[in-house]
Order: sequence, then structure tokens, then C-alpha cells
Amino acid sequence: MPGRLSSEGRELVADLGRRRSEDGLAAVFSSDLTRAVETASIAFGGRLPILLDWR
Repeated sequence: MPGRLSSEGRELVADLGRRRSEDGLAAVFSSDLTRAVETASIAFGGRLPILLDWR
């Protein structure tokens, strides 16, 4: 979907990041689409490397 996340979407993604903080993830793979990058950045930015891919 084009565009940015809604305020509700940003809240849900932040919750996702909190719930997954103890999972032992080493990195996050994300599409390079705007919404996907925004999602990964809110959920995991600053804690895990975010690797972007165009696929």
C-alpha cells in the first residue's frame, strides 16, 4: 500500500517491537517500500540492523 502508516498502525508496530524485544533476533529484513521501512524502523530501529531489499 502506498503512503505512511496511520497513527493506529504506528502504535500497533511499536507494540510489535516491544513484544519481540526478547526473541533474540539478530536483524530485520524489510522491503524497501516506504511503509515497510517505516514499520521496521518503528518496531526495531536503533536495536537491530534493518536490511532492505527491493523484492
